[in-house]
Amino acid sequence: KGAIGCIIYSDPEDDGYYQGDVYPKGPFRPALGAQRGSVLDLPVRRAIRLHLTLAQQQKLNTGSSHDSPVIPIIVGEPYKAVKLSRSLLNRGITVQPMVYPSVPYNAARLRFFVTCLHTEAPNSADRCVYSSGTESASLDELMREQEVR
Repeated sequence: KGAIGCIIYSDPEDDGYYQGDVYPKGPFRPALGAQRGSVLDLPVRRAIRLHLTLAQQQKLNTGSSHDSPVIPIIVGEPYKAVKLSRSLLNRGITVQPMVYPSVPYNAARLRFFVTCLHTEAPNSADRCVYSSGTESASLDELMREQEVR
C-alpha cells in the first residue's frame, strides 16, 4: 500500500560539479555529494485542501494559505486568539495562538498544523473548523455585548 521511501536523484550535469565550482567555493554539489529532500505526502495534501475548503465555507479568514500544512485562522485581536485557543482546548482541539509581536497586532491568528493523522480521521477536519467557527462567532457576540454595556 504505497511507497515507504523515495530516492531523489539529480543529474550532476544539471546542478552538480559540471556546472561550476562546488561547495564551499561555489554553490554546486561535489561529485560525491548527496541530495536531501522530501516529497509531500498526497493524503496530507488532500487533508490540507479539506481544512482550507471547510474553513472558507465557514467564512474564516485563512489569509493566503493554499498548500501549506500550517493553516492560519486570522481572528484579529490578540485577546480573541488566546480566548479561542483556550475554548478549542476545552473541546479537545490543540491549536496555538499567534499574537503580536510574532504577527501584526490586529492580525492575531490560530495556527492549525495538518498532519497525516488528520487523514485517518475524516471528521477531524470538520470538527476543528466547525468548532473554530462556532467559538469565534460566540466570542464575537460576547464582545459585542460587552461593547454595548
